[in-house]
Formats: sequence, C-alpha cells, structure tokens
Amino acid sequence: MEAVVIAMFMAIYFLSGFSALLYQVVWQRMLAIFSGSDLYATTTIVASFMAGLGAGNLLGGPLADKLSPRWQIGMFALAEFLIGAFALVSKWWYYDVLYIRHAELANSPLVLAAVLFGSLLIPTFCMGMSFPLLSKALTPAIELAGRRIGSLYALNTLGAALGAFATAWFLMGDLDFPKILRLGARINIAVAILAPIVGSVLWRRLSAGALPRETAGEGSSGANAHIFSFSTWMLIYALAGFLALSLEIVWFRLLGVILKSNSFTFPHLLAIYLASLAVGIMAGARLVQFGKQPARVYLGLQSGITLYAGLSVVFLLWALDHWPAAEWLRTYLAGYEPFDVTRAQRAFNNWSSAPAELLQAITGSQPNFVALYVLVPILMIAPPTFMMGASFAFLQRAVQDNRAQLGRRVGWLQAANIFGATFGAILVGTVFLHFLGVSWTLRLLIVLGGTFFILWAAFSNRPHFRRLGYVAALTVPLVLMWAIPTGPELWAKLHGAPVENTISAEDGSGVSLLKNEKVDFSSTTVVHLNGLGQSWVPYFHVSGIHSQLGILPIMLHPAPKEVAVIGLGSGDTPYSLGGRSETTTITCIEIVKPQAETLRLLHEKAPYAGLEGLLNDNRYQFVFTDGRSYIAGNTKKYDVIEADALRPNSAFAGNLYSYEYFLLLKSRLNPGGLAVTWAPTGRVFETFLKVFPYAVRFDSVLIGSADPINYDPDAIRARLQSSFSEAYYAKAGIDAKALVLPFLDRKPEDIRLVPEAFARYDVNTDLHPKDEYGR
Repeated sequence: MEAVVIAMFMAIYFLSGFSALLYQVVWQRMLAIFSGSDLYATTTIVASFMAGLGAGNLLGGPLADKLSPRWQIGMFALAEFLIGAFALVSKWWYYDVLYIRHAELANSPLVLAAVLFGSLLIPTFCMGMSFPLLSKALTPAIELAGRRIGSLYALNTLGAALGAFATAWFLMGDLDFPKILRLGARINIAVAILAPIVGSVLWRRLSAGALPRETAGEGSSGANAHIFSFSTWMLIYALAGFLALSLEIVWFRLLGVILKSNSFTFPHLLAIYLASLAVGIMAGARLVQFGKQPARVYLGLQSGITLYAGLSVVFLLWALDHWPAAEWLRTYLAGYEPFDVTRAQRAFNNWSSAPAELLQAITGSQPNFVALYVLVPILMIAPPTFMMGASFAFLQRAVQDNRAQLGRRVGWLQAANIFGATFGAILVGTVFLHFLGVSWTLRLLIVLGGTFFILWAAFSNRPHFRRLGYVAALTVPLVLMWAIPTGPELWAKLHGAPVENTISAEDGSGVSLLKNEKVDFSSTTVVHLNGLGQSWVPYFHVSGIHSQLGILPIMLHPAPKEVAVIGLGSGDTPYSLGGRSETTTITCIEIVKPQAETLRLLHEKAPYAGLEGLLNDNRYQFVFTDGRSYIAGNTKKYDVIEADALRPNSAFAGNLYSYEYFLLLKSRLNPGGLAVTWAPTGRVFETFLKVFPYAVRFDSVLIGSADPINYDPDAIRARLQSSFSEAYYAKAGIDAKALVLPFLDRKPEDIRLVPEAFARYDVNTDLHPKDEYGR
C-alpha cells in the first residue's frame, strides 16, 4: 500500500512540474511584451523567477520540519492551489495591467526589476516551498532520504521537461496564452484536491504505526560527509548551481547559433536539458544506496560536468574539420537559411493521421530534425546534465543525518543552489558574455569547476592518490582552456568559414558575424546574426528587398522628417530610409548591439560608401534595445515607422507581426504618417489590414496609415529624380528607380487596398502569435 501511495504522489508531483513549465514559457513571453526581450529584461525575468523559487525553498524547509505529515501535505496542496489561482489571473496582471495600462513602469531599470520580482514572487515562492514540504512528508526514515527525495525531484523535473516540449511543439500553435494558463491552472487545482485525498492513506498508516516514526537523530548516512559542515555543503551546492545555469546560458548561446534559432529552439533545448537532468536524478536515486562514499561520488560527478562541457566543444569543432560524417552539419552551418522547423511541428500535430509524414519530417535527408534538433543537442548537453542530476541523490544521502532537520536541509540546499544559479544568470548574462564572450566564459567556468576536482581529491584516504588528484585538478582544466579556440575562431567554425574570412563581435545580447569569400572582403559580404543570414553588403547587390523597404515609404510620404526603423542588419534598410532631403532624424533600434561594431570593422577593412553614409551621417541615431519596447515606452511620434522584420517563426517575431503591435504603430504616427511591414504570410497581411483603414501594397511590402494615403505616381517619380535622392542612392550603388518604377506602371487599384474586402481576418495577436508557431 505504501508503494502505491508514494507512486501516486510521484505522479502528482510530475503533473506539478508539467504545469510549472507551461507557466514559465508563457509568462516569459507575456512579460517580454511588457519589459522587452533585450538582455537586461530577459536576465531580470529569469533572475526574478529563480529568486522566488529560492525564497520558497528557504522558508519552506523549516516550515516542513515544524509541521505534522498531515499539515505538510495540506500546505503542499495549498501552495499548488495558490499557483493555479494565480495562473488564472496572471494574464490580467501581466498583460492587461502591466503592459496595457502601465507600460511606463518598464522605462526605469530599477522599477522594472522590482515589478518583475514582485509579479513572479507569489507563484514561484509556492513552487519552491512545495519541494521540501513533500520531501519531508514522503521520507519517514532517514535512510530513505537519497532515494525518496531523488525520485520525487526526478519526476517533477521530468514533468517539467514534458511541459516545455509540449508547450512549444503542441500547445502554442493551437491555443492562445490564456487557454494554456487555464490548462495549467486546472492541473494545479487537481493536484491540490488529490494530494490530501492520497495523503489521508499515509496519515492513517502513520497513526497505526505502520511507518517509522521521526526520531531525534540518526547516524550519518554518508561516509566522510562530516569533513564539511552543512553550511559548507550549502556553499558547495551554490557553486554547483552557479555553474549549472552559467553552462546552460553558454550551451543555449552555442546551440542557438548552430541550430539557427527560432521560436521552438529555447523550449526544445530546455526540454532536453530537463529530461537529461531527470534521467540523471532517477539513476542517482537508484544507485545511491550502493555508494559507500556518497560525498565523494557527488564531488566526482560535479567534477565531470565542466570537463565534459569543455571537451564537447573541442570535439565538435574537431569533427567539423576532420570527420566526414559531419559534412552535412558543416554545410548547414555555412548556409544562410534556417532548418524548416515548422514542417516538423506540423508533423508532430498530425502524427496520428499521417505517421509516414512524421517519419519523413524527422528522419529525412540531412539536416533532418533528429540529427539537428536531437542528436547535436544531446551530445553537447545530455551527459553533463545527467551528471548534475545523478549527483543530487548522493548529496542528499551525504548531508541528511537527522530526519528532524530533513525539510530544512532539503529546502536550504535547494535555496543555496537556486541563489547560486540566479547569481550565475546575472553575472554571465550581463558581465561575462559582455566582456569575455562565450570562449573565455567557458574557460572561466572550467577553471571554477576545477574546485570540485580538488575537493574530490581531498576525500581520498590515500595520500599519493590525493596528490595525483590535486595535480590532475590543476592541469586538466588548463589543458582544456588551451584547447578551446578564441571567440573569432569559434564563431567562424560555427558559421562554416575560415576565421580570416570573417568579422565577428559578441556580447550578452548576441553574436554578429560577417563573412566573405575573399580574405580582403572585396566580394559580397553576408551578414549573420546568431547564425541566421540577415542581409548583405554592398546593398542591392543580391536582392533589393531591404532597399525597397526603405525607399518605398519615404518616396510615398510627402515630407518624412522623423523616421524610425526596428532592425539594423547590414544597414541596407536604415540607409535606404535616408534618401530624402526632408528627413532630419532616423532612429534605428537594434536589439543585438555587436551588429554595429561588425559593420564598423567591415568599413575599416573594405570601405563602402553605403556604410560610410550610415555610420557618419549625423541624422542617424542608434538605440540598442528591444524595438517594440522602445516604441511603446515613449510618446514620440514619427512620419514613418517600420521594422525590417524577422522571419515569421524567429523567436519573439510575433511581437512585430501582431494586431496589438500594429495598433501601437498607428498610435505613434504623426498625421499622415506611414507604418511599414514586410508581409511574409497571408495572416500578417490580414492582421495589418485589420488595423489600418488605408493601405497600399508593393508585393510583400505593406504600407498603412490612419489617414488617406495620397498615392501619386508622378509625385513619386519626381522625388526619385531629385538631385539629393539620385546622388544619395548612387553613392551606395542602389538603383532606386529599378526598385520603384515597376510599381508605378501598375494600375492604382492594384496598389491601393480596401481593408473591408478582407473579411476573414485570421490574425496574429500578442497572446496568440500563430505564424510564429507554425499554425
């Protein structure tokens, strides 16, 4: 009977983990609309989420030790109920209140941090305190601590992994954010109802004496654990948390470039990370009873994490240069376009009706989904996260020697680990990546990981083994540091190019890399952002779409004085927006700051008049932050606003294709002002037309306004032929007339659009970015 009860609680905690990741993915998306998705905002959201979890564990541990089993499970149920209740009102708070009514709160970094932390505190605190409460309730004897607590943690983490995977691949496309939150809330409320019912069986058996009673103290269950005090173990586990989340950030940066990141990438990689962690925890929970020195096993496993992290990067880069089987990956990395992940997404959703299509989508010719999205991430992150998970049960066995303090020790250890992870996220995201880049950040983490190697050697009972361990702890990290290439070499290899043919720069906001077939950059230079091809230099040389996005609206507007553009790329669209003498200010908003640096370095290496004009024209103002957040955060109005926007399934692209975004643009236009978008899908087309009562279309470029648009082909021809415009575009080699005149020869009715004629209005919204998730 006890085994059945425990299994039911494991299932309950699995469901709790599943709903928690639904919330994390959705809340991060909704809060990014309010705060922006730039480096500071993203780091603050992650840190706030983690800090709430840590606070819950910190206070939940002592509470668990003071309560009876009945109240431990009762408080667990209450925490789950509060999480579900908060989920039901979270859309109202995060979106309707914070974004719609009080968007100005995001303007101050300190106020933003306080608002995000306060907004996430209730649910994350409850999530954090649930673990020590349930751990204490389900561990009647101290000798069960490692296995029972480990199994509980494993099932919760496995549920979280499934939640991350299901949210990205199944739920986001078909359900809007409020519906996903309501699904999670139902799960939490069901858990809150089931927990006391199942717990009543446990209470009756405990009252009948069928289970061991709590005792004042038992002998240590871990040999050699007494070498360190519990407070020292907390510091050690805090370091483990620091390294774990720091490595996660490094892995996700590397894999984001390798996979050419999209909306599915982060939750997909998070699912692999959590699943590997859960499998490791399960293995550790089964093996912990056989370990005679659990403290040393824990330290040994932790030692292997950073060592593998370094070795995996070294091996990957070696394989790209020397392994024929990796030729497909080399070709993909060198390419411009990303893998068509929406095909796999549609196959997942139609698996029951079209299993052959699913098989073809995930295992077809390389690069296929299995090779790129499963094998590559697993080889890089699964072994070290497995070791992270396996070490957990051994740590619990090493430090748990008194059931009276079991809840406190579970909670305080988790709090130390989480606070260490929070500090890691802040330090790596805002300092290490900014000043050191990925290469040196990884090297530094390997050195810090050597601390575990030294501690592992200290546990040896044989002096000569201990000395050898110290030597290895010092030399192995140094050898790995030497083997890891510098940042420019690393990014060149991950873009399939020799380092001498690339120019790269990085900081916490992203990686910008330019590559050219010739060492002197005398041929066409391709611009990549986080692995994705974005544009090229010189302008108009390959395709005119980016130039068109800039030229068309300013030639259509009678006097475009104030202009704003979201996105820098190669600078083609911003430069093309400067072709009117009437224009006094062009505000270019770019989220990845290193793009400007790489363009400056390119101009120094291979001078180009287009870059000269972009970088030295005092009309240009560059702002490095989230574009939508910047437009929303001030009341300045413009004559032209546009986004040289992302591919529709790029991460957070939905924020630039939604009904609410276009409403925002409409509210920031001067009278007669023009909003411009690239319309890659029919849904973007219809979303735009639902907002703007007056619109014109130039193939995939849509221009809308709240006021009638004076589409006068003769006036546009005259503007193109002005001496300023002709000289401006000729200087950069842009044939503006070739890009615009073909449209002027068409009938006006082929250009002007009547929004009322489009009645279907299947639109993208902030809370349901359908195109982004391949619906």
